[in-house]
Amino acid sequence: MKPLIKKMMLPKGHPCRPGYDMVPLYLTIHTTGNDKKGANAFMHGRYLQSLDGTRKVSWHYTVDEELIVQHIPDNESAWHAGDGNGPGNRSSIGIEICENRDGDFKKAVSRAITLIRYLQDCYDIPSYNVSPHQRWNGKQCPKKLLPRWKDFIRHTERRASPLAGILGRRVESVHHGHLRFYDKPSWEDKDVAGVIPNGYGFPDILEKVTVGSGHQYKVANSKGDIYYITASPKYVRVI
Repeated sequence: MKPLIKKMMLPKGHPCRPGYDMVPLYLTIHTTGNDKKGANAFMHGRYLQSLDGTRKVSWHYTVDEELIVQHIPDNESAWHAGDGNGPGNRSSIGIEICENRDGDFKKAVSRAITLIRYLQDCYDIPSYNVSPHQRWNGKQCPKKLLPRWKDFIRHTERRASPLAGILGRRVESVHHGHLRFYDKPSWEDKDVAGVIPNGYGFPDILEKVTVGSGHQYKVANSKGDIYYITASPKYVRVI
């Protein structure tokens, strides 16, 4: 079920709304680090709207104990992960959880989990791609959740599928030659995106799909670009 979300969108052209198209592959979790009274989701929305671009920062959602506020569309990137044009900024939805001392952090976390589950369902994002900010640039964030991250992430886990042992793992070529990969599910020459040599591959398997009489892995590279490669163990291995 879709949670109630208040829109406080940064307008197009705002200096902190990059405007780059994005396919969400990850959810990145932050805590605001702001314990001032009144530093709730609405206040953070007003803060983003007031920025003049001197500080390049933005994120998609802010959550407190009462409210979920959205600032940037899910299909656009934001500057929240501290990894430049890496997958944190360019392939993940950023969620800030409020820490204001006149709020209820436990309830804010619970509301954030509701949002996370909803976004997981919308974009088929597994729990292992629900990531702390720390994953992308080493920052101790979300500071209040890191000591109990395993417990937090347990609440986002969905029923395991038959592919649970494969999804999110690396696939690499074992072919003694150049192995083709494709822009879409296809074996056609016209859809070849490139080739990889033996030992090279892709860091994330997203899905296994049937193509004609064979199978391919839908994969993402480190930039979040999507490709398709044979799933035949004759040519690739999952590690």
